[in-house]
Amino acid sequence: MSTLTSRSGLLAAGNLIVDHVKLIDAWPTQDALVSILSQESANGGGPYNVTKDLARLFPDPSKRPFPLAIAGLVGDDPDGQWIKRDCESHGIDTTYLGTSQHASTSYTDVMTVAATGRRTFFHQRGANALFDERSIDFITAGHRMFYLGYLLLLDALDT
Repeated sequence: MSTLTSRSGLLAAGNLIVDHVKLIDAWPTQDALVSILSQESANGGGPYNVTKDLARLFPDPSKRPFPLAIAGLVGDDPDGQWIKRDCESHGIDTTYLGTSQHASTSYTDVMTVAATGRRTFFHQRGANALFDERSIDFITAGHRMFYLGYLLLLDALDT
């Protein structure tokens, strides 16, 4: 069992989301069609954003003031694989990143109107809804700091 003084690093847990950002030419009225001008994928969700931003501040993991780890659930799908590869490529420990066979990776379709920059979000909770306290063994995890992101969107924890 690790003591508080021997613990090190940040474990960020909760919502892991892929944002599918689409730039559109106008916001449609009901039943209308608009054009998607461009699209890209980006990281989303508090834990994912926090760890990735910290990793960007210290690109060399050996020079970071503390290790970074992420915990959550993704689906067994391309978005889940993208999250895992992205975290690993930024030196973020994915030991506590689980894969669900029962739900897809959470995503948000972000519609951005080109002329105004106004955004509208369509969110699918996916595997995040299944993440609960059994997903992490806090006794053996060994992290000094803990961040939990978007509790109200973590259905199994918010009961």
